[in-house]
Amino acid sequence: MVLTVTAMMLIGGALPALAQDMEDMESPRDPQCGWYQNWNDREEWWEYWCYWPRWGWEYVFWSY
Repeated sequence: MVLTVTAMMLIGGALPALAQDMEDMESPRDPQCGWYQNWNDREEWWEYWCYWPRWGWEYVFWSY
């Protein structure tokens, strides 16, 4: 019984912090976007990428 109550208290205390973390992960803010030149020397084209903090890179589009 004591073990069950202790486990419930620990889980109950961790849930609000976990919920806040999940909320932050669902709504990324302040992306850093920019144009990047291609790595191929034979053709000249550019790609537009955005970096979302805590999420990673997102490819948007490219242009000649």
